[in-house]
Amino acid sequence: MTKRNDLANQFVEPRRQSLVAIVLIIYKYYKIILRQVWPFFLVLVLGSRGNMRDKWESYFFYAVLVIGGISMIFAILNYFKHYYYIENDELHVSKGVFKKQKISIPLERVQTINFEENIFHRVLGVTSLKIDTAGSIKKEFDLDAVTKNEARGIRDYILSRKEDLETSQIQSLSEHDVEGVENEELITQLSFVDLLKIGISYNHLKSAGLIIGAIFWLYTEVDDLFPNILPQKFDEREMYEAAISTGLMMLLFVTVFFLVISFSYSLIRAIIRYYDLSFKRRGNGFKIISGLFTRQEFSALDSKIQLVGWKDNLLQKKLFGIYDLSLKQAGSVAINSKKSFVVPGIIEEKIQAIIDFHFEDLDLTKFEFTPVSIKMLHRSWLYLMVLCLIFLPVAYLTASFRGMIIISAMFLFFGYTAFRKYQKTKYGISQDVLCIKGGTFGDENVLIKLHKIQSIELTRSPYQNRHRLGSVKIYTASGKSVIPYLPIEEAIRITDRLMFKVESSNKPWM
Repeated sequence: MTKRNDLANQFVEPRRQSLVAIVLIIYKYYKIILRQVWPFFLVLVLGSRGNMRDKWESYFFYAVLVIGGISMIFAILNYFKHYYYIENDELHVSKGVFKKQKISIPLERVQTINFEENIFHRVLGVTSLKIDTAGSIKKEFDLDAVTKNEARGIRDYILSRKEDLETSQIQSLSEHDVEGVENEELITQLSFVDLLKIGISYNHLKSAGLIIGAIFWLYTEVDDLFPNILPQKFDEREMYEAAISTGLMMLLFVTVFFLVISFSYSLIRAIIRYYDLSFKRRGNGFKIISGLFTRQEFSALDSKIQLVGWKDNLLQKKLFGIYDLSLKQAGSVAINSKKSFVVPGIIEEKIQAIIDFHFEDLDLTKFEFTPVSIKMLHRSWLYLMVLCLIFLPVAYLTASFRGMIIISAMFLFFGYTAFRKYQKTKYGISQDVLCIKGGTFGDENVLIKLHKIQSIELTRSPYQNRHRLGSVKIYTASGKSVIPYLPIEEAIRITDRLMFKVESSNKPWM
């Protein structure tokens, strides 16, 4: 009771952000303005010569000073005009310099409260607080700089009061309840070795595409690239052998080069995004903290999580036995991509622990999974055959033996990947949960609580219509999942069953 009253009294009076918010607002204005004008400046400077270039550089220097002065004035005015407070179970915000805005956000509409710290926040000892609400097009409220204790106090008060409102128990939270909000259990934390595993096992398909393109280019153009490498007096056999030798050396060099670049990029990216990542169970939800330069903290309540998924690729599966976990929750349209928590490098044991936290008595081994129709594979092979019938004759008529080999190899590769995808696509439905499996060389799994489903759509393409097939699309507040290529009778039965579960359930979807 005492802690609850202390939290309530702390935010009932209108208050400003930390004074260092002025510096961060100036920085934000600078970023916005410079992001808009730098392409024009670059064109003017590079397109000018001599004295004209010096003039443009001087103009830019003065422009930076003017922008800095204007940004400072606006930052100071914005700071003194920006107030927030909590009253009558609503978060009130007053802001604006020339155009004043007053926003009232009911606490029960708050979806997520997240923290974000870039390098400036960390140096200055403050954090940025972002609040997202249900049904909004963008995040409705953010504070550029508040102390960490104040940010945690805002979050704890809103979440605890929101829980009261949602359960229709409008009463003071006991001291035990407030402490329950703070109770945390560490699920997993990434070490530097884990970051190395993530970097090594990252999906390098993009780099592989570059490698393949580079190899093909070198193979076809080696004589044009190195006209002096091959002596002109060689006979055809000697020239052919020299070309092969040169091509193999270049092939080896390019392959090693791109693999090194790909690995380095993946490792640096993993360190920057997931440095010191900790994933925790917090009260009735989850929390993730990660980042090297920009330290981010995201929270998700169980009631807001719409989908739990995990997947791996061939390297993750064969080398380390790790997965990428995603928790997708409801969020605003503008920042919906940020509503998906991604926890890389997580082992199967931890995934089972998360399933136990979020689902009640769910045993995946008891699911009976049903494969999709083999017509899904037939359609993919049919499209590939059509493409082959178009391009193979062209390669034959142009006497391009290499082209015929490449087209045939691509047909076999994509035909095999289509087979793997068909083989892995399955679904299973328990009393309360839908599970969809997929993947190509790795495995993908998606779990959806049936009462979280918002709408269901049965679609049929012309090909599916001819073969009496249909695809079932399941929509939640976090996006869409699909069960493709089912016999039409089965698709109708599943649609009816899911709709019955949704309509007869008394559980809230959020």
